[in-house]
Parts: sequence; C-alpha cells; structure tokens
Amino acid sequence: MTMHRLNLTVTEKNLPVAIKLMNKKGIFDFRIEYVADDVETAFKEAVANALKTKPGKTETELAVLLGKGVSSVSKFVTGKRRIRLREVPIICRYLEIDPPSFE
Repeated sequence: MTMHRLNLTVTEKNLPVAIKLMNKKGIFDFRIEYVADDVETAFKEAVANALKTKPGKTETELAVLLGKGVSSVSKFVTGKRRIRLREVPIICRYLEIDPPSFE
C-alpha cells in the first residue's frame, strides 16, 4: 500500500472539505497535529505569562524538553510558529499550567 502524506491546515470551517480531499486521495488514516487557532491563542498567552511570572522557568529549558531550539520556543510564544498537539503536555508539565480546553 502506498502511503500518502498530505499537509493541510484544517479549521472547523474547512474540515468537511479536508475530509473529502483525503478520501479522494485515498487517505483514511490521518492525525491532527496542530491546535485550533482560538485555543492556540489562549494557550500561547498562558505560556507567555507563565514564562514571565514563574521563577526559574525559561524558554531555554522548555526548548531542551521539547527537543527544539530556543528560537523555536520564542517563535511559538510570539505567534510566529504553530504549536503541535504533541508539545502541549510537555509544556503544561514544565510550566505547571492546565492544558487548554478543546471544547
């Protein structure tokens, strides 16, 4: 079986279209990698606040835990990079903050 990789930014509005496209291309197994925009914005604000107010919590240490460069974390905090869903639990544990609500 041939594996296809399709990178899409899926929002609540275009999810039905994305699913039709994936079915047309024969993609039936997919994963959601990014957090929804509104949830991501609120989460980024919580992360930025925690980094500013919690003693000893730094972008450098967070970058090491995520396996990323410091610039990657900085770009996430400033909104220049999307957060991956798999990064959320690591960030929450390190900063001792609640995960975002996906409701």
